[in-house]
Amino acid sequence: MSYTYNTRDAIATQPQNFKLKFEVEEVPAYKRTRRVGKKSADPKGGLIFSDEVVEVGEAWNVYFPSGHSIRIESKQEMIRLGYMDPPPVVDMETGEEVPGMDNLSPKQIVQRNTHRPRGALN
Repeated sequence: MSYTYNTRDAIATQPQNFKLKFEVEEVPAYKRTRRVGKKSADPKGGLIFSDEVVEVGEAWNVYFPSGHSIRIESKQEMIRLGYMDPPPVVDMETGEEVPGMDNLSPKQIVQRNTHRPRGALN
């Protein structure tokens, strides 16, 4: 693990690990199958399962910095969960949102973290 020496404050600090809270990707229309259970006409009951094809008109993949992703097939659900808004930046060490960094792109965050002021030690 590398540390940056801050000469002004005379302390060694770890590089900050800030990332976007999520990233959204729109998925083109596609078809998928789903399993449907219908009640049997037999008096002893039970369910009869069959597969049906569902056409999905709009969907989104939502990626998280932890390496997980989800697919959401409803615009109302995207709005309810807040994924249609610009993603905030989070500190990956604490999980807290970092205020005032909403407009930084991932490239700008990397450039800020790798910028070494004159006279800084490794």
